[in-house]
Amino acid sequence: MSGKLPSRLKKDKLSEDEALAIQLELEDEQLQEWRKMMHILKKNDETQASSKSKVAKIPSPPLQPGIDKKAKPASPKSIVKAKIQPAK
Repeated sequence: MSGKLPSRLKKDKLSEDEALAIQLELEDEQLQEWRKMMHILKKNDETQASSKSKVAKIPSPPLQPGIDKKAKPASPKSIVKAKIQPAK
């Protein structure tokens, strides 16, 4: 038990049965709230998964001939350096 229930039980304002009944009611309310939240989260996960599967089904456009997938584009710094170098 937590909160005011243990102190009320110690002061004999509540019997043990009454304190346990109150504790069980509180825990039941918390359980119901947890179940609602889990239901909402699962529903959101399902909708996100279904929307991702729809996006994944869209085929990507074909690459132009001569373009290598693994080739990395030049970084902006290397492009700037190439333009700045003086002619020899």
